[in-house]
Amino acid sequence: MPEGDGELDGLDTVRPRRPLELFLLRLSPGIEGPLAELWRDLSEERKAREIERAGTFLDSVQGDEATLEPMVRRMLENERVADLFEGAMDTALRTSLEKKRRALGRVVRTTLLDDARLDEAELLLRALGPLEQPHVHLLETLRSLLTPAAEPRISTWRPLARLSSRRRVRGTSQVTGIATSRLCAELSSYSEPLLRSLLPVLVAQALIEERQVGDDAHGRDPPLEPKWLVSDFGLWVLDYLKASDQT
Repeated sequence: MPEGDGELDGLDTVRPRRPLELFLLRLSPGIEGPLAELWRDLSEERKAREIERAGTFLDSVQGDEATLEPMVRRMLENERVADLFEGAMDTALRTSLEKKRRALGRVVRTTLLDDARLDEAELLLRALGPLEQPHVHLLETLRSLLTPAAEPRISTWRPLARLSSRRRVRGTSQVTGIATSRLCAELSSYSEPLLRSLLPVLVAQALIEERQVGDDAHGRDPPLEPKWLVSDFGLWVLDYLKASDQT
């Protein structure tokens, strides 16, 4: 069988292939010379990278409380747990952000230990899914501008029980939020179009909130530049990511 055709070893037998990968697999038998060597090197590098990413994720899933046998048993017993594991694993393989892979592993681990946490785990998995380094950097920057001295408050799972968190951080600019122009100034390494493209992703995941501020209380004047707040859920996700990064 030509190299690159048919089933690949390891993770590739359980991961759906991406369109570009399928195209290159079909093309690879006809590739010769330096390009063929490059393709082989890239294939090996990709497999090694995915094995490393899977290892980080699975180490976080297992932790100190769970072992392989109860993990498999729980997934066989509960379809939602199995779906959560598969979704988290696929997301972990696709991200270059290590603390996100660790956080995804912790999400799965909680469901292996407690069925009551499945709803929250699914919400968190959906929130973490589209986040990469630029999104997290923007979220961390916004939080630091709103509450410069803030430290992670939540290292355990129960975010919804901490509804007093917003009252604790509403003391300064959290009342009115941070303008997009200030975020652009703080994140000068990002172009303004790039930064503006990140904001809707964070809004869609309920991690930040937009606040329109006008000059006139009765709304007769046009609104000023929108300002941004970190939501309670966003604060908790940041705490969760940081706690995962430290484990």
